[in-house]
Amino acid sequence: RDSLLTGFGEYDIMHWRLYRYDQRFIETNASDVLLPGRAYWLRTKSIVPNLSHNPLTAISPPVSGPFVVPLNGGWNCIATPFLFNVPKESLRKKSGPVTVIYSYVDEEWIFPQNISYLEPWMGYVIWTSDSTGDTLSIPPVEYTAPASPSSLLKSAGIASGNVEMTVTSASGKDGRIAMGYGYVGAIAGKDNFDVLKPELWKKPVSVHLSVNWESRAYLTDFRARLGNGQRWLIRLRSDKREMLNLEFSGITTLPVGMKTALLQRGTGVVVKDIPEEYAYLPKKAGESELEFVIGTEEYIEDMVGKFAEKFTPFALSQNIPNPWNIQTKIQYHVPESSRLEKVELVIFDLNGKKVKSLMSTLQSAGSYSCSWDGKDDTGTPVNSGTYVYRLKIGNSSEKRKMVLTK
Repeated sequence: RDSLLTGFGEYDIMHWRLYRYDQRFIETNASDVLLPGRAYWLRTKSIVPNLSHNPLTAISPPVSGPFVVPLNGGWNCIATPFLFNVPKESLRKKSGPVTVIYSYVDEEWIFPQNISYLEPWMGYVIWTSDSTGDTLSIPPVEYTAPASPSSLLKSAGIASGNVEMTVTSASGKDGRIAMGYGYVGAIAGKDNFDVLKPELWKKPVSVHLSVNWESRAYLTDFRARLGNGQRWLIRLRSDKREMLNLEFSGITTLPVGMKTALLQRGTGVVVKDIPEEYAYLPKKAGESELEFVIGTEEYIEDMVGKFAEKFTPFALSQNIPNPWNIQTKIQYHVPESSRLEKVELVIFDLNGKKVKSLMSTLQSAGSYSCSWDGKDDTGTPVNSGTYVYRLKIGNSSEKRKMVLTK
């Protein structure tokens, strides 16, 4: 190990460390031999330009046949042992051809669709779904660039493109995710165009896509046609509540007549015609969700209307009319939740004594209204004066005052 990384000097955990990955990061020892066909993770405070990777000091495997790398169930870090580019299409697992493989550059995962070959001295990540393991066969075949690059996009008769996004903050950076349209054979749900995001470690900030609204993390979510519009679910996570800078590419080259919107779950904020850079402050630390929408103006307005009804935050309106003397109406909004919420609407006098319970039931997200005729729980009309009405939803509550005149 140390003989290979001579550019960093003596191993010093305060300046640089080297890890292998086996479903968790394991720090290497000075006596460890770096195995061909494996990739390692280098953590350093600074970039050292004279990092040595002289192939003359490495052990080259025989080229008489494929080099076989054992794989464990889950994520595996691999590399080509050969000193030439190996085409991705030549890689084989026992379970079949390899179609999805990742690399990591400048704090971003490179989309598998953009990887045509494995480069020497470059690390890659591959997923094995079989919990008992698998093997990867890397043949000594040199990559030859095609005369014309292939494309997953249909180039005639259908609008096509990607909108890509990264997130940065004072704590870190993550990305890139891609929301695509114009992919022949793609569907709105999960398909072979949609690839998982490797999550080998927890970053201070992170972003991923939820395909078909499921919990697993994806790098890409591609669709066939835009039609009148499409929407994608983006999940962000941050260790602390801080400003997140969202950078978009591809939103200025959308088909004619198409617009964008960003619907912020939790806060209820809607951003139309998204700029290429947008500063987003989550409601709290942890996970937050955004809906990214591309569509015609009519489609955008329809999605915004549905979103406003479903994701408006906890809200209690002033009663109407106020002051009043016969009957008054109180409107409120139950925010989106993963479960039905207990909703209580109660009237109190200024001394805090309960006068009337107007509502005590389980309700789903949505807007509601309730009326009060000025009678207490026994059916007796109350006196003129100022009263307090309190809305409690789950662990949250809000109060307002009303004036009854007779």
